[in-house]
Amino acid sequence: MNRTRSLLPVLSLSLVILMAGSWWLGRRSVWPLQLPPASNAPSPAAPTAMEQEPEARTMAVVLSRGLVRGNEEGSKPLVIPPEVSRVRLEARVEVAYPRYEAVLQTAESKRIWSGGDLEAQAFPGGKRILLDVSSSLLPHGDYILTVRGLPAAGSPETVAEYAFRVRKS
Repeated sequence: MNRTRSLLPVLSLSLVILMAGSWWLGRRSVWPLQLPPASNAPSPAAPTAMEQEPEARTMAVVLSRGLVRGNEEGSKPLVIPPEVSRVRLEARVEVAYPRYEAVLQTAESKRIWSGGDLEAQAFPGGKRILLDVSSSLLPHGDYILTVRGLPAAGSPETVAEYAFRVRKS
């Protein structure tokens, strides 16, 4: 009886932590991460320091399905700092296909980027597709990323759509 009584606070705290973590994961639909810059070791054919462009920076973003980022009350847009030249979009997929294609368009259906013959990568939570897009293609506005599975035979099938809003800082 005494042992059960001593476990009750620990179990209650664990439940509260689990509920808070679940709420937090549910509230975020885009999680920007700053990736470390590429190695600074020059290759033999690299230009001299005076000729090199400023160091390119990439920002990684995990997209969540079913949420419209930046359009709902309380949500925040994806803010791209001026020093970021590439945005890596991580689209998680739940349906397995040999290959995928992705189309990024504005909310007005203007196609701004597409990629085909993409392969999903396994990660602990399932499968994901990584898409590298130039930040210059993402001015302030609303976007929709559509991911289609490419079956061995037949036409492509939409497996996921992600909506998000971009704002430049």
